[in-house]
Amino acid sequence: MRLLTSMAFSLSLLSNVLVASPVQDSQSVQALADRLVDAGITPGVAIGVLEESGRVRTYCAGTLEENGTEEVTDETIFEIGSISKTFTTTLAHILEQQGRISLSDPVSMHLPGEVVMPVVDNNEIMLWHLATHTSGLPRMPSNFKPSDPSNPYADYTNGQLYEFLSNNRPPRKPGEQYEYSNLGLGLLGHALERNEDATYEELVQRHILKPLRMTHTGCSPSTTSPGGIATGHDANGTTSDWDINGPMAGAGDLNSNVNDMMKYAKSLLSESNARLHRSLHACQVPRAKAGDARIGLGWFVSNSGRTIWHSGGTGGFNSYMGLFPERNRAVVILTNSTKAVGLGVLGRHIMAPDLVGVETLPAGWTPDFTSPKPIDFDAYIGNYRSESGNEFAVLHQRGGLVARYNDQSFVDYEPIANDMFEARQFNARLQFNRDSANKVTSLTLFQNGAKQHFTLWGDKPM
Repeated sequence: MRLLTSMAFSLSLLSNVLVASPVQDSQSVQALADRLVDAGITPGVAIGVLEESGRVRTYCAGTLEENGTEEVTDETIFEIGSISKTFTTTLAHILEQQGRISLSDPVSMHLPGEVVMPVVDNNEIMLWHLATHTSGLPRMPSNFKPSDPSNPYADYTNGQLYEFLSNNRPPRKPGEQYEYSNLGLGLLGHALERNEDATYEELVQRHILKPLRMTHTGCSPSTTSPGGIATGHDANGTTSDWDINGPMAGAGDLNSNVNDMMKYAKSLLSESNARLHRSLHACQVPRAKAGDARIGLGWFVSNSGRTIWHSGGTGGFNSYMGLFPERNRAVVILTNSTKAVGLGVLGRHIMAPDLVGVETLPAGWTPDFTSPKPIDFDAYIGNYRSESGNEFAVLHQRGGLVARYNDQSFVDYEPIANDMFEARQFNARLQFNRDSANKVTSLTLFQNGAKQHFTLWGDKPM
């Protein structure tokens, strides 16, 4: 094993073991936000946290545009991408509760007669198949060929959608297997539009956004928001806004700010029995297996049932929304960069740092750490050996901690938490473990999504 310069990490789900919830202090969340900007991961970020007490706190860093002067605030508008899908599925459930539709309706009921929806083994695609990504439809239609790749959804028409559906033959019957589909959620929104003779924007505003007083959320960025509108960025610089309109709006057309999204988060965890809240809760109930997790109506649910989430991404934005119902905690993260990949890990860490530790964060995401008391670097000195015979030599040099893996060169490790150090250039973290007498007796190496345990066996490294 070598100390590599990149990390293929996984979005670890929370375990089933109940642990007392720690307090994630405001300073540490703000430090995480600042780090995303300082490390060049995103020009700007807004984070919202719902605490167990019901209090909402927001944390912002950076600017609306790279090298800009206008700072991100909790009123700044971002594209939320596929988190919009949870609004689409909630809308479908609301209309079902009103008797306007049934989620068991064949999709064909809500399309023009000339559209020939595919049927596999005498099984028709129903609305609930679209809402759970089990329709058998692909991620995108094969005739999706935008004239402007920088704004790819802008010119996709109803006619193109109908043409694709009439000629598509899914590889399996609906309900048989999960396959994430932007097309499916776009089609769900379109079916609801046709049933209600109203646009997706009008329906979401009427049934969800206005009741929740989400006054700066909509398909077009709110120009009245005092926090301004963030500009999207990718690895090459600024990007165009995405207009996910027409028949694909339900897949990801909404824009919002962190204040509005926290209103949504509070409602998702509310114990209210009002009709809207019943629909919000019903969408979180698992209905199908989805890879390593499960899925409700739009929402992904960990197998343990403890965490619920959805992420979003457009040409210049990445976002994440997570819920931890048993602790009444939620987090929303909005960024204006596609480089902010791994927001799920960050969100889980913020919601439950005792279960998803700082060592799980992607390379470069750990914030600068200031220990509340002077660090005793000498306490970590020693030779450490794994069961497989690999070794770590740890020294106190150059005013800090240096460590060498087997016969490699010594590398500087910076403190990122109590008893934890990181070599950022290699995304390697060392967690030192203490016994009941508070003496360091072992270390754990976290790197590339794996961990390796080393036991102290000598106190004079060579």
